[in-house]
Amino acid sequence: MEKVFHYFYIVNLCAIVPPVIYLFVLLIKLPLAIRRFKQAGLKILIWFYVMTWIIVLLLILQALFDRILVVELVTNSMIYFSQFMVLTYMMFGILKPKKALFSTLITSAIFTSVITITQLSFMELNEGFFFNSKNQDTVQHVFWSTFNGSFAIIYAILIFLPHFKKFEKWLPAKDLFYAFLFLLFVKNALFSFGHFSILDSSSVGYCYIDISVIIFNTFYIPFWYFTFLHGFMMSDAIPVYYHKLLISEFGNEELF
Repeated sequence: MEKVFHYFYIVNLCAIVPPVIYLFVLLIKLPLAIRRFKQAGLKILIWFYVMTWIIVLLLILQALFDRILVVELVTNSMIYFSQFMVLTYMMFGILKPKKALFSTLITSAIFTSVITITQLSFMELNEGFFFNSKNQDTVQHVFWSTFNGSFAIIYAILIFLPHFKKFEKWLPAKDLFYAFLFLLFVKNALFSFGHFSILDSSSVGYCYIDISVIIFNTFYIPFWYFTFLHGFMMSDAIPVYYHKLLISEFGNEELF
C-alpha cells in the first residue's frame, strides 16, 4: 500500500511541476504579451495565447484534484479542444483572417462538445445515463483506446504528408510544427495503448497512461508556445506558417 502511495505521489509531482513552472514564465512574460497584442491585434493568436493560460491552469488543477470528476471533465475537454484547434487550423489557417478564426473555433467547439457529451455518458457523475454500471468501465476504456488511437493515426499521417509534393504548399512550413505533431502522436499512442492494456487485464496499462500524462504536461505547453506564439512575441513581423504564403506574392499580408 505504501509503494502505491509513493507511486501516485511521484506521478502527481511529475505532472504538476512543469505547468507550475510555465505559469511563472507566463506571468513574467504577460506585460510583453499585452503590449504585442495591443500593437498587432491578431485575434487568432490571442485565442492561442488564452488557450495557453487555460491549459496551464487546468493541468495544475488536475494534478491537485485528480479525483474530482468535474475537474477531469473540463481539463480533458479543453485539452482536446486545443488539439482540435491544431488540426483544424492546419485546414483553415490558409484562409483569410476572419474565416480562419471562425472556422477553427466553430469546428473545434463542435468536436469538443461531442467528446464532452461522450465523457459524461460513462463518468460516475452520470452513472447509468447511457450505460449501466456493469459495463461503464469497459465502455470507457474502449472509447479512450479507440479515440486516442485514431488521433495517433491522424498525427502519424500528417507527419509524413509533407513528403508528398502536391500537399506541401498547403501545409505549415515550420519543422517545429511537425515535432509538435510527433509529441501529440506519442501522447495519444501511449494513452490508447494504456487503455487497451487495461482491457486486456494488464495493470501496466495505468503506467502507460501516467507516462503519457507526464509527457503531455512537460512538453505540450513549450511546443504549443514555440510553434504558434514565440515568433510573434519576439518579432514585429507577422508570422507566416504556410509554404504557399512563403512562395506567393501574398507572403507579407496579414495571415491572421
